[in-house]
Amino acid sequence: MNWPNLARLSILATFLLTWEFLAPLFFDTRFFPRWSEVFQSGIGLFSSGKIYPHLGVTLYEFMAGLFIGSSIAVLFGLGVGVGRLEKTLDPFISTFYAVPKILLYPLFILWFGAIAVESKIAFGAFAAFFPIATNIIASVREINPGFLKLSHSLGATTIQKYRTVILPSIVPSLFAGLRLGVVLTLIAVLMAELIVAERGIGLLIRSAAGSLQVSEMIALLMIISIFSISITQALLVIENRALRWSS
Repeated sequence: MNWPNLARLSILATFLLTWEFLAPLFFDTRFFPRWSEVFQSGIGLFSSGKIYPHLGVTLYEFMAGLFIGSSIAVLFGLGVGVGRLEKTLDPFISTFYAVPKILLYPLFILWFGAIAVESKIAFGAFAAFFPIATNIIASVREINPGFLKLSHSLGATTIQKYRTVILPSIVPSLFAGLRLGVVLTLIAVLMAELIVAERGIGLLIRSAAGSLQVSEMIALLMIISIFSISITQALLVIENRALRWSS
């Protein structure tokens, strides 16, 4: 085991031991349960099968939202960046990016329905769009114009310009945007489920909080956190391979 992994495990073990033995000395365990109680609640969620239908709905909404949002963002970012339209559109993009997304969710309810998963997917896609699009626009803007002129003078077609110059140049920014998009999409989906949903992890968290099942609520939050970290780490692996391809 290499040093970084060993350090991570040591930090995690220290945190869990502190949580288990020291936290009860300072907090009421009814509202801040021990780590062992949270772990047992997590095991109970899976062993009882309670979590599976809700987890399936949340993962579907998340994956669909991320795919739709990132696909539109890549096409939009390339179009704006290559077309040199960023100065024209930047005030509009910056304005929508700065608006707290949850304030706009009532509009998604009106457009797609309160209970329907489509409203969560659309809201997740909306959240994913901005970090990915802005990263790609900035990345395309930084491409050396000389490379594009050289490819044009060599008779490269538009597809060849994208394949040999533009796409390899945006790989780091694309994955940086995707990593942020993963987090924002997941947050958007869970926040939407917290407001109104028939199924989903957000609904389970809301129900657990309402019935003061704090250990179950924390277990659900940790499950989502582990999922988010796993997706981010998978993107890092894919990014390293894509960087080797683009170099």
